[in-house]
Amino acid sequence: MLHPRKSPAGTVSRSGSLLGLAGDEIIATNMSQRQDRVNELLRREISAVLAKDYEWRGMLVTVNEVDITQDFKEARVWMSILGGSPQTVLDKLNRDHGRIQSKVMKRVVLKSTPKLSFRHDDSAEHGVSMVNLLEEVDKLPKAADADPQSESV
Repeated sequence: MLHPRKSPAGTVSRSGSLLGLAGDEIIATNMSQRQDRVNELLRREISAVLAKDYEWRGMLVTVNEVDITQDFKEARVWMSILGGSPQTVLDKLNRDHGRIQSKVMKRVVLKSTPKLSFRHDDSAEHGVSMVNLLEEVDKLPKAADADPQSESV
């Protein structure tokens, strides 16, 4: 990671350009961007490993998101599981996390291998239930619209 040099007028990057952020903010921004890139890379690689090595009969299993800790030691893998029992899928993945980690880390080079923990992301199911509730509310009888012109006569 590049650490910026500080000058009295502001912060100067290694390339010499003046930045409007303090040194700590630049480091935090770079770290956040790096975390985002690693999260996305891990998400793609874990998805590839699961698609190649696992078969979920009658279920749709998707890696929605990966959240890696700031020290890159642990990663929470958020899974969407439709059409079956999420707990059985999560139990299998958490039991096999070491094998999945080793396959992913053959393709992703990091200083340390993050420990993967698989979790259920029920946001899609929650969204569907909200849409269903809104449709039910839309079917309820509505109050009669009062005609403002007929009241004034």
